[in-house]
Amino acid sequence: TSGDGKSSPSGAKRRHQHGAHVHGTATVNIAVEESTATVEFEAPAESIIGFEHKAKTAADQHKQATALDLLKNNIGSMLIFESGLGCRLSPTSLDVVQQSDEHAEVHGVFAVTCDSPLAGSKVRFAFTKTFPAMRTVNVQVVAATQQVGATIKQDRGEVEVPR
Repeated sequence: TSGDGKSSPSGAKRRHQHGAHVHGTATVNIAVEESTATVEFEAPAESIIGFEHKAKTAADQHKQATALDLLKNNIGSMLIFESGLGCRLSPTSLDVVQQSDEHAEVHGVFAVTCDSPLAGSKVRFAFTKTFPAMRTVNVQVVAATQQVGATIKQDRGEVEVPR
């Protein structure tokens, strides 16, 4: 509506401007190819770690490492694929990206390998149980034929992988 050429519906063009990210909101993009998927996760560090400044003290470094380990080791219980698919999630990368002195984001990429094709299955979310500050997840699922999206609030809702 501003006429400034920022037409990306996901806000991708705005997200890196000062103050543009929203605490408590994560973005999850899932690219599906038959029985595998790649999950990209982004959230303000405040929502995962509890702060956004650079972790300089031993206490902050410990808190950051603990939060990242929690995300890495529990992603399979926060991003829930149907149990009959036999999906396994493993981290490809997980980092804190410092955008300025007071703004940082957690960026993660996870590989998903399943025993069965994902088309037509549902994905549920349970981030709030592990990270109470994570109240909203904006999800996009891209498959061979189409893309679907949803806004998941307080872990309520699911996304169906396109057929």
